[in-house]
Formats: sequence, C-alpha cells, structure tokens
Amino acid sequence: MKNAHLWNCPNCDLANPVEPRQAGQSLVCAGCKKEFEAPKLRELTQLPLSNPEGKPSKQVSGSAKQTGSSAMFAIGLAMAIIGGAAGGTLYRYASSLIPDISPDEYVARQNELLDTVPINQLYARWEELYAQRHVPEWQESEVKSLYKQSGYLKTIATGLLAVAAGGVLMTGFSLLSSRRSLQEQ
Repeated sequence: MKNAHLWNCPNCDLANPVEPRQAGQSLVCAGCKKEFEAPKLRELTQLPLSNPEGKPSKQVSGSAKQTGSSAMFAIGLAMAIIGGAAGGTLYRYASSLIPDISPDEYVARQNELLDTVPINQLYARWEELYAQRHVPEWQESEVKSLYKQSGYLKTIATGLLAVAAGGVLMTGFSLLSSRRSLQEQ
C-alpha cells in the first residue's frame, strides 16, 4: 500500500489505509469489521498518507507480538514435556539394561564354567558344530554388548533431554517477551 491514505472508520474511528483505486468503494474496517464507504478520489488525496516515505512499516501490532509469543510458548512447552518425558524414560530404560555384573566378572564366570566341563566333551561339541558348519565366530560377550547398547541409548536420551532444556528456555523467553510487550502498552 505504497500510496494509501488514512481514512478513519465512522464506526470505530480506526485509521484504515485506502488506496486511490479504492476511492468511492465499500470497504471493510480492519478493526470493527463493519462496512464503510471510502471517500471520493478528490477527498482521499487531501488525507495524510499511511506511510509518507513509501517505506514498508516495520511496526508490529501488539496482538501479532502476543500471537507469536503464544505460539513460542506452546511449542517450547511441548518440547519440554515431550523431550523430558522421552529422554527421562529412555535414560531410565538404558540404565536398566546394565547388568549387576561387570564385563570382566562375566568373562571370569564363563571361564570358570568352561573349566568345569571335561575337555573331551568340549572337543566333541566342537566337532559336532564343525560337522554342521556352525562354528561360531568370535562374539562379544553379552554383558559388553549390553553396556554398549546402554551407552548408545543414554546418548540419545541426553539429546532428548537437551531438546527439553531448549523447550524450557523457549518457554521462558516467550514469557519474558510477552511481559515486555505488556509493559510497552
């Protein structure tokens, strides 16, 4: 609305921008939403311009600020709740995966178990597996793999908790922003 002039609504007295091409037409007020008739072109050109320099206005209305602040609050709150719940739950689950035994103790127990089995039974079992071509390759102990899995899950959980912290910060920032806009009014 580069060449718009300001015309006050006869119902609510809000200054509405009216372009020359809208002169004499019925328009709807931006404030009260009631219809009004724009002035004729001669009368319109006598009114002040809505933006005399022709530059776009940078001023944001209070309701637009509040809407943005409300949206930021809602998004931040959702991030905090969902990220916190998911991160906390995943971290707790990851902690429950870790057995009560360390990997070294587990290996020691497995070695003790192997020591109790006679060598001829171990060899017979190996021949049986070899004949079926099911010779297992080296495998990481079950306990070590649980420790690794728990570590990966804890890393993901920490990321989710960081998202939750970001949500808390976003919520706090939106509250400060809305508080400032209320003080300005």
